[in-house]
Amino acid sequence: MNIVFSTDLNYLPHMGVALTSILINAGSTDKLHFYILENELPEEEKEKILSLRTIRSFDLSFIRMDDINDLMFLCANSGNIPPYITPASFFRLKIGSLLPDIDRAIYLDCDLIVRSSLRGLWDLPLEGMTVGAAEDFGSAISSEKIRYDLKRYFNSGVILFDLKQWRSKDYEREIPGLEKHVFEQIRYGDQSLLNIVLKEDVRYIDTRWNFMPFLLRYESRYSEQLMISSLDPWIVHFAAGYKPWIFDSNPVMFSEEYWNYRKMGPWKSYDTMKRVREIFRHTVRHPRDTIIYGCKKVIGGFPR
Repeated sequence: MNIVFSTDLNYLPHMGVALTSILINAGSTDKLHFYILENELPEEEKEKILSLRTIRSFDLSFIRMDDINDLMFLCANSGNIPPYITPASFFRLKIGSLLPDIDRAIYLDCDLIVRSSLRGLWDLPLEGMTVGAAEDFGSAISSEKIRYDLKRYFNSGVILFDLKQWRSKDYEREIPGLEKHVFEQIRYGDQSLLNIVLKEDVRYIDTRWNFMPFLLRYESRYSEQLMISSLDPWIVHFAAGYKPWIFDSNPVMFSEEYWNYRKMGPWKSYDTMKRVREIFRHTVRHPRDTIIYGCKKVIGGFPR
């Protein structure tokens, strides 16, 4: 199985937790090859990732994103995207050319944990579509759908790619060619760009492969599908502002599992000043969620 992450130094520990969870829950016959799209990761951090081979064996390739001027341009000119979307999140748009000899890959965001073997996702037939992904919800998503005339909208945190088809349809070249007003108006950066170019070339998969706890805010509107997913999800995606490493005084669903996986790897230490900096950065990026969920944590201190 080919599994792709993209990260910067800030999100590296969380990617490490995701990797740990994959290794712990992999099937005995699963063969795993991780591809990490990165920009200037220190060698000592790469060694930490390699140390996870004490859990089980895997192959690993670091893909250095040296020339990202075009991605920086896309990010800088996507006018309405929130500040937490960084150039690293745009790395996935080059997945087809970065992995020219690979025909299928699973792309995963860093802010998630995997609770089962990925074999079920890997073997999923795409039924002629280029990608498989879970549907996203919410009022902002609804606005994005209306703005770009999309029947449905998927979350890009978990994507199964048919890379052969992705390349043959030349989606990588199509994205930069979108009209200027598209970049000026999009709300969710690379995720919206993928939805706009792929349109209906998507197989919508079970939301247990990308369960996002924050969506339970909308359970009255999407109750059945989300509640079923919440019982025993295969992947928990800590999307939006609901991060277990920020607000563990008011735990996000499955946050204890995040911390358990973190303790199994080399990123278990978490010094107070780093925590303060991360909460400050999160406050800037998610002011509403910080006000609602962060006050008790900030006042009460940083016990971890």
